[in-house]
Amino acid sequence: MDSDHDQPGGIPQQPSPTSCGAPIQGSGWSGHGLQLSPEQVDAVRRVAEIATAHEPALTGLLTRVVDAVPGATLAGLDHRIKQFDSLARKAATLLDRRMSLADACEHLNDPVRFTVVAPRQRYTAVTRSVIATLEDRRLTLEGHWNNWGRPGYQGLNTTWLTSARIRFEIQFHTPESYRAARETHAWYERRRLPGNLPEARLRLQQRIEEAYAQVPTPPGASGMLPGRSGRVRARAVSRTGPVPDAVARTTRRSRTAPGLGRD
Repeated sequence: MDSDHDQPGGIPQQPSPTSCGAPIQGSGWSGHGLQLSPEQVDAVRRVAEIATAHEPALTGLLTRVVDAVPGATLAGLDHRIKQFDSLARKAATLLDRRMSLADACEHLNDPVRFTVVAPRQRYTAVTRSVIATLEDRRLTLEGHWNNWGRPGYQGLNTTWLTSARIRFEIQFHTPESYRAARETHAWYERRRLPGNLPEARLRLQQRIEEAYAQVPTPPGASGMLPGRSGRVRARAVSRTGPVPDAVARTTRRSRTAPGLGRD
């Protein structure tokens, strides 16, 4: 790791891999017509705890990278750690779609998330510069979703993987798209809940699209990392059982390596 990089000091000792399959004491989770068993709650909680332990180092790295790029700012840092209830709801939604627990945990790509905002005329250059710098620091761009110029959401969302296999999200916005994202967030959360009638879901989607229709597309934005990519795929397997190997692998690696930037 470069000398000017923050070391993630004070990271608590993580549970050993052999403890990851043990049932926890306590209850599961339920909300919005969804539920998680105690074992599933334990898996989600471990993902959150491991990522949160690395958050100070991630925040330090992103702050330095963004500060070095003219026109770029970090927005919404008060919300960089996703609330557990939101992670649980996301995991339960994935499991409700017959995804395995292992894959659901790997799809929890935003327990820590950041937003980079740049003026419209500087947006493409800023985004390319931040991505290139992070890749130069040996972080892996694991997935992306670029919806610039398409109906609905406007922005570029990226998933990153550290060498310690910690996943985090960076969204790239203009001031206009960031305002629209904040305005429509509650509608988006309501639209994707299971049990919604098709008519209600359609009305919410129309409101979202109307808000984003007012957002100008930055020059060249739709051509950057076009479309959607991602490594993880769902598998139709049992939704019960021990905490997945994916969480155990993350635990093992996070105990031994900071995983941010160059060693």
